[in-house]
Amino acid sequence: MVVNFEFLGDEPIENIITCLNFKIDKVVFLGYSNKIKQYKTMTTKYLKDYCGVKEVVFRELPQKDMNSILKIMRQEIEIEINQNNKVYFDITGGEYMILVAFGMLSKELNVPIHMYDVPTNQLIELSENEKININQGVESEKKH
Repeated sequence: MVVNFEFLGDEPIENIITCLNFKIDKVVFLGYSNKIKQYKTMTTKYLKDYCGVKEVVFRELPQKDMNSILKIMRQEIEIEINQNNKVYFDITGGEYMILVAFGMLSKELNVPIHMYDVPTNQLIELSENEKININQGVESEKKH
């Protein structure tokens, strides 16, 4: 199973761009309570109906407690890794504390990290190991 971890932000395209470009089975959104309430229904419906995502999960994070943010994120990521799923981090958009946490956990757990330049739809791989990057490990959603 291919699992994408994503910060749930205010820009809908930033929340779904990886799923528009790659075949993702599950998306785990990490975000703040108010954003989850605002975007959960719309985002879930779009990802399931138009991107073929099978499962969409939302996990609430505290806004200013880095230790708690890391603990919650690490638990969610380790669940997926322990199930032998392919795990990726998309940091397109996002909020600074969550971006820092993604960077720390990417290094600690050897999870590839990427982002998109949305206006050009350009994928930017940020991981050192090209063999585990999303572009190498996940089937493209683009139709040829």
